[in-house]
Amino acid sequence: MKNKQAIFYSFFLFLFGGMVFSASVLAQGENSNGTGEGMGAKNVEKKTIQAEERNEKMQEKINNREEKREEIKEQRQIKTCETFAKEKMNFLKNIDVKQGAFLKRIQNREQVTMQMRNQTDSTYEQKVQEALKNRQRIYEKLLSEAKTQEQKDAVEKFQKTMETLALNRQTEVATARKNYRASWDALVTDSYKEQVNTFYATYEESIRTAIETATKSCEGGQEFSEIRTQLKTDLSGAREALSEMLKQFGSETKSQRETARNAYLGAIKKANDTYKTGVKDAVSVLKSVYEEVDDIF
Repeated sequence: MKNKQAIFYSFFLFLFGGMVFSASVLAQGENSNGTGEGMGAKNVEKKTIQAEERNEKMQEKINNREEKREEIKEQRQIKTCETFAKEKMNFLKNIDVKQGAFLKRIQNREQVTMQMRNQTDSTYEQKVQEALKNRQRIYEKLLSEAKTQEQKDAVEKFQKTMETLALNRQTEVATARKNYRASWDALVTDSYKEQVNTFYATYEESIRTAIETATKSCEGGQEFSEIRTQLKTDLSGAREALSEMLKQFGSETKSQRETARNAYLGAIKKANDTYKTGVKDAVSVLKSVYEEVDDIF
């Protein structure tokens, strides 16, 4: 009896469990069939939110990269502007060096000119003294061979005339040399230095303006390549302008130097011609009373 009850109880549990399982399965089926559209919408919404979040993160990364890129570009622009400032200092230093070298060449030329002048003056003075000694020998010989008082008086007159002629020629030569050297100094030394300083001051101002313009353009955000191209053009123009000014001034001073030199040589020639004419006339006068003059000269 007890075994039959146990068997009946087990069968009851089996049936009840099966009914519960079936009900659970049916309930799940109803839920699946009845609310499927709602679950799909939630999944779509969830995926949409996730996609939006991914897009936001991606856009944030893009924005960060752009900000970083702009920051790097800004820093590069700042360094570029600082480079222009350094270049400005370097250019100005180079201008001072070149100007100093140019003025140094002028100074060296002055020293060479002074040495040449001293040598010229020394050589000329030696020739003057030699000429004086030669004239003295002639005077002494004329007097030693003079036979009459008239001849002696003629020799004394001749000597005075010759010394006057020689002194006049020396004075004229000295004046011509002084004027020529003054003209040379004014053209090659004083005026040249003044003009060179003016030219380099103009050149320096052009360089300053070019670099300051480039710096302002750089600070304004203009492309570096455009700034560099314009700066090269401006600097090249400034150098060409300086070269042209120096070249033109050199041509002008060369012409003026030639004019001064021709005037000097003309004055020397005139002094020598006057001296030669005077000597010829003095000798003619001496010959009128001193026939032996030809033998002495």
